Amino acid sequence: MKWSNYQQKIFESIAPSHNMLIEAVAGSGKTTTIIEIVKLLKKKGLVSRNNGNGLVCAFNKHIEVTLSQKIKGTKFVSKTLNAIGHGILVRHSYPRQIKINTNKYYSICEQVIDYFSPSYLFELKLKGLVNAEYKGKKNGVIGFERLKARRKSDYPYVFDEFNDFVQVVNTCRKEYSKHFLSIEDLQNLMAEYPLEISDYLKKKELHQTIAVEAINKALEYGINSYLNESTIDFSDQLWLPLTMGLFPITKYDWIIVDESQDLNLNQARLIKVLGKSSSTYIFVGDSKQSIYLFNGAKPDCMSLIKKYFNCNKYPLSLCYRCPPNHLKLAKEYNPQIEAFKQEDGLIKQLTITEVRDLVKGCYQTGTEILLISRLNYIFFDVLCQCAFGDKIKVSLLGKDLAGELVKLARQILPSRFTDFSKINQILNGYVEYYSEQMDSSKADYCKCLMSTWRYIEPSTINDLENVLNSVIISEGVIKFGSIHRAKGTESDHVVILGDNLLPYIPTNRELTSKETQQEENLTYVAFTRSKKNLYLVPYTNGNDEHREVELNLNDDNIFGADINYGF
Repeated sequence: MKWSNYQQKIFESIAPSHNMLIEAVAGSGKTTTIIEIVKLLKKKGLVSRNNGNGLVCAFNKHIEVTLSQKIKGTKFVSKTLNAIGHGILVRHSYPRQIKINTNKYYSICEQVIDYFSPSYLFELKLKGLVNAEYKGKKNGVIGFERLKARRKSDYPYVFDEFNDFVQVVNTCRKEYSKHFLSIEDLQNLMAEYPLEISDYLKKKELHQTIAVEAINKALEYGINSYLNESTIDFSDQLWLPLTMGLFPITKYDWIIVDESQDLNLNQARLIKVLGKSSSTYIFVGDSKQSIYLFNGAKPDCMSLIKKYFNCNKYPLSLCYRCPPNHLKLAKEYNPQIEAFKQEDGLIKQLTITEVRDLVKGCYQTGTEILLISRLNYIFFDVLCQCAFGDKIKVSLLGKDLAGELVKLARQILPSRFTDFSKINQILNGYVEYYSEQMDSSKADYCKCLMSTWRYIEPSTINDLENVLNSVIISEGVIKFGSIHRAKGTESDHVVILGDNLLPYIPTNRELTSKETQQEENLTYVAFTRSKKNLYLVPYTNGNDEHREVELNLNDDNIFGADINYGF
């Protein structure tokens, strides 16, 4: 294989104790470069049978498996950071078996409220912990809404909603490696992230004191839950080893980190723990593809890594994937990207009818096509048209969105409810409700459900589940997904649905500088998926109705939710 000048420079510069930060643009062959680095280290005897060992940190389980196959026969292993942290916790809890509970801190935060408030309605107001009446039972058809604000002016408060408290606790475990926070730590957190918190908490030190006390109590309960019950969630796999000073048995001489732009601070800290004083670190990533702010990954993560690990920076700027005219769109967001290909590809604007015709043609010929959008319900509406109107089997990128929709339908539509003719009116009400509650994922999912009922009329929720399962398959040539989920994918034919919404700008609030950068990064990701043909489909919906559903810049979970990225 003929290597680019950028790659040759990287290979020539590899040396012990020479830490490297490789800025690899989209489609630059970074995985191929990582594998070649591993082979070179073996060839040079720097990591061989009798000398040294190495680790390739993978972003998720799928990448871990792929890299493991390609570096087989070397002294390198490929693991996710979550898997490494899990192994540390397993060793220190032996012989007890680790139990994973993704709702662990939701329950813990309820316990913290119990701790501060033996009598909910009186003590909560006195302590100022939340602005709400505590709802221990389900609240009508809404269900599972633990706290609902009633009279905000009645008393000062710290958190508007119970979920806001959970959100802050989860974010702390990604930002800090300690379990005792100060007011200054909380202030830094509020300045850094778009947290859903009350104005009182932003402005009044008394409320910050109460909040820190509650957060620290939740963190204390989290540690005790591991020590006494061996219960953890996915964020615990990183946070607990660091905050408790638990160390791995194996440390590595060479550590290569893939997708470095998506590291949060605790992941970076764990990487440091996995090394020796003489270890060499090689970080590979694209700062313009940092799109996981909700998981604590900062848009300037690569710059922080360069400083923290004292790295020398190397560019990998040649894109082998996209035609030159496609990269002209991407260059607005990353001027460093260069085209390897000489011939331009197709860029064409389509209507929804033309998109459906294109999808039908690809389906009949078995040609892969990727259809993506910033907001879930935009691509899901087109998915429904193709699946139900054109009888086409489709696939979804990433998680089981169909399952999440059915789950939400069961929550908001009780089994006794049978009048599905009013479903649109009911779902519209929930869109408004969840938007007011700033639960953007559920508002988005409600719009997806509205698309479903627009094209089919299931008589029960079980029928809804069966119909979705009948048209959505695990592997197919017609692939739909969000831009978040499309990262790491490519296709000859890419359709960007709602390209006129990029970069996405909410109208109900100003974005922070980091949020603005992340939206620009998402636009860059969208424009760098295509290998041949790029189709742009403007989104129109009456009076720009889509902007009624304002997102927290996370198409999957509320900000700070517990997410499994690799175990």
